[in-house]
Amino acid sequence: SVDTLGAGHLPSYGYARETAPFVAELAARGTLFEHAFAAAPSTSPSHMTIFTSQEPSVHGLLGNVALAVLPRGLPTLAEALRAQGFATGAVTEGGAVAVHMGFERGFDSFRENPVPIPRRPGVQAPVTFAEGLEWLRSQRGRRSFLFLHTYEVHGPYFAPDAYAQLF
Repeated sequence: SVDTLGAGHLPSYGYARETAPFVAELAARGTLFEHAFAAAPSTSPSHMTIFTSQEPSVHGLLGNVALAVLPRGLPTLAEALRAQGFATGAVTEGGAVAVHMGFERGFDSFRENPVPIPRRPGVQAPVTFAEGLEWLRSQRGRRSFLFLHTYEVHGPYFAPDAYAQLF
């Protein structure tokens, strides 16, 4: 999950500039959803809807404020997969997808790498992705589900030096 990455700026959805060649390659090899909509305009409720298949009014996370916690009675995707024998892991950058809101439910391993303040693009995502790859390698030979979440393109966005002059 790439927080706040809009389809309107991806070449796989028709954007003219070559902004994400890896994503375009992945879309060409996999399934590209052309009509997907967020359940809410903020991270916590949208992601909890992904995890539970329930609307924010049902799961209770209505915004990114950490006042709500997922009710015990609602099953999560990770719980369902773990019950079917999957190893379940998550690596997030904290914030609005955090343990204290119930996002860890059903995960055998849930690691948070809080984004440093001030945010420095190009610094945190490599750490998050490396931890995810490490977890996947530790599960070799097992059916596994890994959820990764990064704020890498979240505003205010300042491209890393290597990319700053592309556009």
